[in-house]
Amino acid sequence: MKHLAKLLLCTLLVAALLCGCTAEKAYTSGELTMTLPGYFLDLSDDPAAAEKEFLYGYKNVGIMGMKEEKSLLEEYYGELTVADYAQLLNEIGQYGQEITEKDGIVTFTYAAEAEGDNYTYITAFFESSEYFWTIQVYTLTSEYEKLSQDMWGYITTITIAE
Repeated sequence: MKHLAKLLLCTLLVAALLCGCTAEKAYTSGELTMTLPGYFLDLSDDPAAAEKEFLYGYKNVGIMGMKEEKSLLEEYYGELTVADYAQLLNEIGQYGQEITEKDGIVTFTYAAEAEGDNYTYITAFFESSEYFWTIQVYTLTSEYEKLSQDMWGYITTITIAE
């Protein structure tokens, strides 16, 4: 009976640990909130996050976000929609990708080399009253097909508070 009780206790502890590792957690940066599995790490203090609002990561997936003040952009480009902003970044970055809308989110996907590895980035665009947000969820290109649905799922959790 003692053995059965120990086995049950061990099983419950393992189950609790597994459940705790996958519980969702809200990650917030200013007015943007993204709900991710709890095992993502906030890497925003890492030097790699310089000039970004946030950087989160877990295993083969990274998520970074940047924002730009709409008023500064509109001084040079006039009034912009979120789709106009996406097209502007597409042109400036010379990505040459088609801008699409999926689940009501303006997006494009591209591949690029970084530090000797090939990555695929899903880039999504959001706006608040004051900012345009660019969110990039990325992984090694070799992992993209396997992870793309999860990556898009992370993007769909984003909300912008006004």
